[in-house]
Amino acid sequence: MTVSATRTMPVPQGLVIAPQLPDLLLPVKVRRGIFGFLRNHPTVAVGGALLLLLVLIGVFAPYLGTVDPTALAPAKRTRAPSADFWFGTDVLGRDIYSRVLYGARVSLTVGLSVALFASLAGLAIGLVSGFVRSADGILMRFMDGLMSIPPAASATSSWPSPSPKSRAFHVSCAASCCRCASSPMWTLPLPPAREPR
Repeated sequence: MTVSATRTMPVPQGLVIAPQLPDLLLPVKVRRGIFGFLRNHPTVAVGGALLLLLVLIGVFAPYLGTVDPTALAPAKRTRAPSADFWFGTDVLGRDIYSRVLYGARVSLTVGLSVALFASLAGLAIGLVSGFVRSADGILMRFMDGLMSIPPAASATSSWPSPSPKSRAFHVSCAASCCRCASSPMWTLPLPPAREPR
């Protein structure tokens, strides 16, 4: 490696310019296009490949060695996997392999429609919250209430347990359920503290 220092202007008396350091790293390659994006984001590539595989299975389900997934055959019920029934049959004699492949269509329809509905609902709530300043506080308290449902459910599922650790857990769950109590918009009374048993 060679080190070169160039001067573009005169150096004042008593000052020294440090030599230029060599580049130790390789130059960065800018990856462009769809393949560059997928190589830089492997989780997107894996997720997209799985989604594409599921779409292809749903589209080509009739051509992948399947039979009618709703056809009942009581004489062939609860069969073990074999050459005729790759995944076996259920209690009504339906081919599980066919039901799995055709079920990809239902799964994709439900998943994509829920994602679309959730995106549209979130967009509408965000627009209202962003443009109407007074609605922002109300929407945030409503969202705080929704976010406190899992701790509230876990707090009420095992409340009468005697151990001190579980009491501390329940108190922390109750505190997270009442997060909106710190807001100036709401004043929620907390229950009185009980003496330990």
